[in-house]
Amino acid sequence: MYKVIVMETKSKYCLGITDDGSVVKVKKKKGLAIGDKIYVLEEDLYEKKTKPLLFFNSTYKLNALALVLVMIIGISGWLYFPRHKVYATISLDSQGKIQVELDKNKKIVSVHLNNNDISPKELEDLQGKELNDAIRKLVALIAPENHTKISAAIALPKEDENYRSYIEAVLHSYLAGSYILDEDDSEIDSAEIYYNI
Repeated sequence: MYKVIVMETKSKYCLGITDDGSVVKVKKKKGLAIGDKIYVLEEDLYEKKTKPLLFFNSTYKLNALALVLVMIIGISGWLYFPRHKVYATISLDSQGKIQVELDKNKKIVSVHLNNNDISPKELEDLQGKELNDAIRKLVALIAPENHTKISAAIALPKEDENYRSYIEAVLHSYLAGSYILDEDDSEIDSAEIYYNI
């Protein structure tokens, strides 16, 4: 129990000073005026009802958790899926068949080989290299015994003559003969164009 002198009144509470000089808030009651001396119990003290902090709000926690999950899924997808768009495809065929996908910067995006004897590590090592730097390794993968015939087909947009010239030059530099097919897949599947090693 406190003995309090009322110092100030507000709409919901009064400020009072105790015998020891501390200031307390007291629930306002009818008839209280400045200067009144009253006895106050613990239940008469005014406590402002506060809203919980935003951080501890359960809705906020759920929203934050959902945001973190979306970020994790988004980053995982970004890391998992290839970021390079395939611009051109080259197929080479001899004892084995290999398909090389290139991006617009003439770098190898992926290599597909129908020979199970080749380790995936060898194919992964070719990713990111320019075709010019990888052509010898590609031919070695499909013709390890130096077969004299390799069929080749290339699919790329017709309007990009610089890209087409680059691929022709790479094939000419390592394989004798040259012929470039249009991007029509039916022509590529029926191609019987041979390059001599």
